[in-house]
Amino acid sequence: MLSSSSGHEGIFRFTAELVDVVVIDLNGDGSEGALIAGELKRLKPNVPVIILVAEGEPLAEGALASADAVVRRSDQHEELLKALEASQAAS
Repeated sequence: MLSSSSGHEGIFRFTAELVDVVVIDLNGDGSEGALIAGELKRLKPNVPVIILVAEGEPLAEGALASADAVVRRSDQHEELLKALEASQAAS
């Protein structure tokens, strides 16, 4: 498992490492996360991108179009696990 503390670092690691799936935890308005998700899909369209957001947090414009799945944190990780399983089945 890889992690990064910024979008720039995440994109760098994504291009330098073998990655099976990406989970982006959106904070605030999530606009940077949506842009990063779009860039990751542009670079490697076959790698699933899952966006994790807080319950009630609005999604940034383009977030849905950039992600393979969007999971709300209130789902107690069940939806995240389902999205991860689905991404593995699709690859």
